[in-house]
Amino acid sequence: MFAEMLVQARGYGDADDIAKTMSLVDIIYEMKKEEVKKEEPLSPPVVEEPEKKKEDSPPPVVEEEPNVIVKIKDFWSRLTHDSDTD
Repeated sequence: MFAEMLVQARGYGDADDIAKTMSLVDIIYEMKKEEVKKEEPLSPPVVEEPEKKKEDSPPPVVEEEPNVIVKIKDFWSRLTHDSDTD
């Protein structure tokens, strides 16, 4: 069955000959190669040109986020600390 599918994908060949001489993995690999060959001419890679930037425009301003330090209380600090306001 896979040999027949390969013959259809290639457009030529003898399915019985292919089935006797090639393993299933080889047949599937050849089918994939034929599939890739058919896809290449249909969709050429699109090359995008970079946009031209104005020389007069200033670079974008990036604001830095402030570092926030969070104090984590552990079990022992709660036992030794008198105030619960922290």
